[in-house]
Amino acid sequence: VSLESASRKVRATRIAMDNIGAAIDSMSRTMRMGSTFNCGCGAPVTTPVACEMDNNPDDDSQPCIAFEHQNGVITNPNDQYMYRRSVVGGVGRIERSKTSGTSWEMLTAPEINVTDLKVWVGGVDVATDQPYVTMVIRGTASTGAKTSTTFNVQTTISQRVPNLDLIP
Repeated sequence: VSLESASRKVRATRIAMDNIGAAIDSMSRTMRMGSTFNCGCGAPVTTPVACEMDNNPDDDSQPCIAFEHQNGVITNPNDQYMYRRSVVGGVGRIERSKTSGTSWEMLTAPEINVTDLKVWVGGVDVATDQPYVTMVIRGTASTGAKTSTTFNVQTTISQRVPNLDLIP
């Protein structure tokens, strides 16, 4: 009985890590080729906006990021990508919008409860810095009441294309 319980917990952990890994990989690939990063998802992205991590990072983080994707046009306000945490039925999810927030799709599975998504953006000064995004994702994964496991993931993504070509 205890081996079966341990096996279920290992499977739940593997499912969670595979799903979170796939979501982070998708986000990372898209962000690496993106530009004009904006900390937050309010208005359409027209200029980069930073929210750098400092000695008190909880004060500066955002639960959402918006940016111009690889083939996007900065003058088109409806083609920006956005990632955010949302709560659906009491369960936290990571969602993606390819339409500047007009429609959203879930990236994480129903077994994943994302309790926290924090995003910091830095290095957005044109012709001086290389933009980067740091994300922290916390949550739990569960396939049942006895198989819940927590996770904490942090990753930093840098823009692949140098910031030099964005000089006005």
